[in-house]
Amino acid sequence: PRLFKNNPERIYDIYFTVFFGSFCMAGILLTAVRPLSRVVEIPKRMLVPGLFLLACLGVYSLNNRLFDVFVMCAFGAMGFIFDRYRYPLPPFILGIRLGPLIEGNFRKLYAADGDVWGLLTRPISAVFIIMALLFVLYALFHKKRT
Repeated sequence: PRLFKNNPERIYDIYFTVFFGSFCMAGILLTAVRPLSRVVEIPKRMLVPGLFLLACLGVYSLNNRLFDVFVMCAFGAMGFIFDRYRYPLPPFILGIRLGPLIEGNFRKLYAADGDVWGLLTRPISAVFIIMALLFVLYALFHKKRT
C-alpha cells in the first residue's frame, strides 16, 4: 500500500516498461502480419500434427508430468466426439468451470440444516430461480412442438 508513496520511481519504471513493451509488440506485429497470414496456406495434414506437438510440449512443461498430456488427449478426444455428434460444448465447459463453485454453495446450504426457503427469501435469488424454471419449461414445451 505504501509503494506509491515510498518508492514512486518503481511505479514509473513499471509504467515505462509496460508502454515500451506495448510499442515494441505493436512494431513486431505490424512487421509480422504478412508472414503470419501465410499460416493459413499450410495444409492441415502438416499443421495439425505441429499444433498437437506444441500443445503436448506446453502441457508437459507446466508440471513435467506425462499424466497431464494424457488428460489433454482425453479432453481432446471428448471434444472430438462432442463435435462429431453435434453436442454443444459451452454447457459442458460451464459445468466444468462452475461445478465446484455450485457444489461449494450447496455445501453451505446443507450446513444451514437444508433450509431451502432461504433461497426464496432473497429477491435476487428468487428471480433467478423463477427465470431458470421458466427457461426449463420453455425448452420442454418448445421441444414438444417441433
